[in-house]
Amino acid sequence: MLSKVDEEYLANEATDSYKQLYNQLMEAVGPSLAEKYYSEGTLAVNQNDYTKAIESLAKAWYFDKTDSQILYQLAQAYRMAEDTENAKATYKQVVELFPGTESAQKAQEYLDEGTE
Repeated sequence: MLSKVDEEYLANEATDSYKQLYNQLMEAVGPSLAEKYYSEGTLAVNQNDYTKAIESLAKAWYFDKTDSQILYQLAQAYRMAEDTENAKATYKQVVELFPGTESAQKAQEYLDEGTE
């Protein structure tokens, strides 16, 4: 249910107590949910089910925006699904958010190649 929280509402209209509760819940369950969805996503990639992979990896990213590998794998899933627009945008995000990492280096290589 946490992934269904409207982020715009949370940022602009939610009360402080609502935000506090949300943050406490995210701290308590976010890391384990990110790990679960990351595992599901990578398994789906290995099974060539890119729709499921994208869905799961996007959820993993929602729950852990500190892991460059999650975002990089999401970009990879978009690329393998031949969704070039989202692949490029996500690779750019990896480069911008995680400069100097191996994930950013690999993402830049795909951007330089045109993600083909």
